[in-house]
Amino acid sequence: MGIFALLIDVLKNNKEGEEKEIIDKVLNKEVPLFITAKTKAEINALINIVKDYDINLVLCNAYQAEKCIESIKEVNASVIMGEQIYLSKNVYNNIDLSKLVEMKTGNNAIGFTVTGDYGPSGKVKYLWNVARLYQSGIDSEEVVKMMTYYPAKMLGIDNIIGTIEAGKDADITIYSNNPIKYYDARNKYTIIQGKIVYKEGGCEKCC
Repeated sequence: MGIFALLIDVLKNNKEGEEKEIIDKVLNKEVPLFITAKTKAEINALINIVKDYDINLVLCNAYQAEKCIESIKEVNASVIMGEQIYLSKNVYNNIDLSKLVEMKTGNNAIGFTVTGDYGPSGKVKYLWNVARLYQSGIDSEEVVKMMTYYPAKMLGIDNIIGTIEAGKDADITIYSNNPIKYYDARNKYTIIQGKIVYKEGGCEKCC
């Protein structure tokens, strides 16, 4: 309970200087508040504290978020699920990933993290998380949004990245097949700021 008491004190914003400026931005919804809350008890306790404040709340490593759907909707929070690879905490917490889409409401978003204490890292873990979400029955286009648009929306930079639109940063990866449905899909091209920086089989003509 000590950490929750600290949070209450922070939200009262009896601070000074730079710390006060940061909290003001949170309370004015200029920046989101990212807080780790893994279990149902932690998530509900956190929501009970912040529900009286109009802030952009993002629940991180929220393994048991699907057990708190109505509470999450009440405060319109966004959710970053805990990583979902084999033998990770998703098994311990008996998670039903198919319920994730029920959390969606007005301005919230859903994403996932690949940070954790188990298994490989990097691309392999990332794609295993993607596969778990797709296998649970979540539409592949919705999974794409969890990988791209929703994280950008949580960070408040969806006007710059997250979707392919005129005026946004042109960072794009093109695969040989749908990488969400097919694990053997290959990266054919990687484009950063409108320039091809990787091409399968060589990149002599990249510019």
